[in-house]
Amino acid sequence: MADRTAADPTGGPPAAILDLVLDSAEVGTFLRSVLAALMADLGGAGRGMNWALAILRAGKTSTWVADSAHTAAIDRIQHSFDDGPALTAMRGGEFVHVGDAGLERRWPGYASAVAGYGVRSLLSVPLVSEGVFAASVNLYAPLPHSFTSEDITKARSYTRQGMRGLSLAMQLSAKKETDAGRLPAPGSRDLVGEALRILMDEYRLSYEAASHYLHTAARRSADLEQAALDIVTAGSPPSPHPDLHDGPDGLPAPARKARPAGRTVPSRGSAGSTA
Repeated sequence: MADRTAADPTGGPPAAILDLVLDSAEVGTFLRSVLAALMADLGGAGRGMNWALAILRAGKTSTWVADSAHTAAIDRIQHSFDDGPALTAMRGGEFVHVGDAGLERRWPGYASAVAGYGVRSLLSVPLVSEGVFAASVNLYAPLPHSFTSEDITKARSYTRQGMRGLSLAMQLSAKKETDAGRLPAPGSRDLVGEALRILMDEYRLSYEAASHYLHTAARRSADLEQAALDIVTAGSPPSPHPDLHDGPDGLPAPARKARPAGRTVPSRGSAGSTA
């Protein structure tokens, strides 16, 4: 189902920074842990509740992460409509509650569609940092009027935790890109992301350590894109400094996993050839 283009209530960060943060394994793990804790606090499993996180990215809404493929399919329904609970929450910065999808009149088409998936009540809580990003945590339940005022209070509290963590990740990533001297050009985002994934997956570095390594190499070559290309195409990552042969900040490089055959190497400026 195609994503719906929407008016973005934020000015938005540079797209490359947003992409780097949202594509990082650590940020995804953090948000999953926050939402898993929320569901545990709500007793969501015993009440048939599910969650998804939708984000407004490059002017389009999309489902970023969900607790299951089925929930992701439910969440994506909204992207084909001009409006709905998640978009209203993102734009207004306030939670939106649908007590009974069978009786909902604000978005009758959308409500009817999700009811067809067995959803009778839902709650959208905004995850918005002004001028940085706009997202919403969407909770779904199979019975009408499932969400109590206490549930809503808890959902808002946990969502604020997620917002603080995501805001911090954005700020740290922006600072690192500034320190590196330049932002990656739009065509190089896949290349930079692939270099970070190699450092994290094959050398078992954290996102922060991998990013530091890449930016240290970029400062030496004055070219972040070239530094990423060197890591993607080399048999081992180049040492950005004589003191960093073993890894960022002198950390010993853990045992490297074998690189899968047929790894796709994004070409400089576009995704392309196969290594």
